[in-house]
Amino acid sequence: ATDDSYLSSIFEYIASLEKEVGKEVYQFIQAVFTNKTAMIMTYGEQLVQQGVQQGMQQGIQQGMQTRNWEIARTMLHNLHLGVDVVEQATGLSKQELASL
Repeated sequence: ATDDSYLSSIFEYIASLEKEVGKEVYQFIQAVFTNKTAMIMTYGEQLVQQGVQQGMQQGIQQGMQTRNWEIARTMLHNLHLGVDVVEQATGLSKQELASL
């Protein structure tokens, strides 16, 4: 018999895997341990929550990057500030600024 602490360790490991690999392993474990449904659901919910949090973080980062580009464009084209000043203020590279 497998005790719950062992299963907890397994699910913590699964949660640390790449999303698709973790999902496949999770589904396999779910099929094998049908009498541990409550514990399996808890870890399944954690996997979903981690995916949601990662998606939100990526969205925030992309939004911040887009906003930096908008600010840089305004600084360069409307305010006519130098590339070095805009680079320092926005954290964008000279290569990124050249594409604006």
